[in-house]
Amino acid sequence: MLGEVEVSAEGQENKKQVKMSMIKATKKEIQAVPSIGGEADIATYFQTVPGVVSTGDQGGQMYVRGGSPVQNKVLLDGMIIYNPFHSIGFFSVFDTEVIRNADIYTGGFSAKYGGRISSVMDITTKEGNKQ
Repeated sequence: MLGEVEVSAEGQENKKQVKMSMIKATKKEIQAVPSIGGEADIATYFQTVPGVVSTGDQGGQMYVRGGSPVQNKVLLDGMIIYNPFHSIGFFSVFDTEVIRNADIYTGGFSAKYGGRISSVMDITTKEGNKQ
């Protein structure tokens, strides 16, 4: 009996495209981050990214490379999320179980994200059960 095999062309893509200041986070990487008093989530993972400073314990406000919190853009499947990190300081807005991957740009991102100058976090969720 063989287990699941996953085939990816990510290595070939990295040879063709240079993505400076971009971090690709998966559910497994997010869950590997230690968290005090709760589950690891995207907000605690974001605090481990170089150039990110936060106020409060569980990601109240994020300052990326000296920019203010309003200069960050957070997208969930293409929709802008306002006040994205924690509700009432304890509960994450994003459930780690539904995240497929998160692309975090802390500089050098495309104009398609427009309107922000500090960072962009583009979160993609898993496909739902269509049956």
